[in-house]
Amino acid sequence: MAAKNQVLAALGVVIVVMVLAVAAIFFTSSLTVEIAPQTGSDVFIQVKNPGFISASNVKISYRDPEGNKVLIKEVDSIPSNGSEKILIRPEYSVEGIIELVIDTSFQSVERKISYFGTGGVKLKPKIEAPGSMVVGNLSEVSVEVCNEGSPVDSLQINLALDQSIASAEKTQSSVAVPQNSCAEETFSINPLIEGQLELTFNFVTGNYNETFKVNVNVINR
Repeated sequence: MAAKNQVLAALGVVIVVMVLAVAAIFFTSSLTVEIAPQTGSDVFIQVKNPGFISASNVKISYRDPEGNKVLIKEVDSIPSNGSEKILIRPEYSVEGIIELVIDTSFQSVERKISYFGTGGVKLKPKIEAPGSMVVGNLSEVSVEVCNEGSPVDSLQINLALDQSIASAEKTQSSVAVPQNSCAEETFSINPLIEGQLELTFNFVTGNYNETFKVNVNVINR
């Protein structure tokens, strides 16, 4: 009788382990990836667990152009009906597609998302400057930035120029660029001597960083 009880107990343990393993595999397959609501210039995704048990030892990675996995974040566990918010960067994408790999204790799940479909920053700066400036006459350079992506609460505009040729009333500005809208800013330039003046405009917000250069001929009349 004792031997029979031992066999039944061992069988019970095996059944419990098998049930837990199957449940864990089922859970891991249910992991989902969604684009998080955008509140600024950064882009986030949410790895969600709609399953019944926690996922443990979760590793979120992306594949580089050579197909290698590059770790983004490691999480001890994601509870049932819980989620993990992950910052997504442009360099994770290959031709606009990010291939995510989610590894857990029991399974590996891969998801592909379009970086350009995440509502990330899509800014289009345009600079209008006069073809020439006259020494001693204040000239204006207008900057227009249009946004086809997520709302940008603060876009930093930095101006660099050779101050031996010209001075600027301001070299920094910050503007908000709502979604599907444009923002304008004006920079006043005071030419000091004749020469070729290079104006360098740098636009920065979150992961976005782009530079534009405009050359203006300064003349003396």
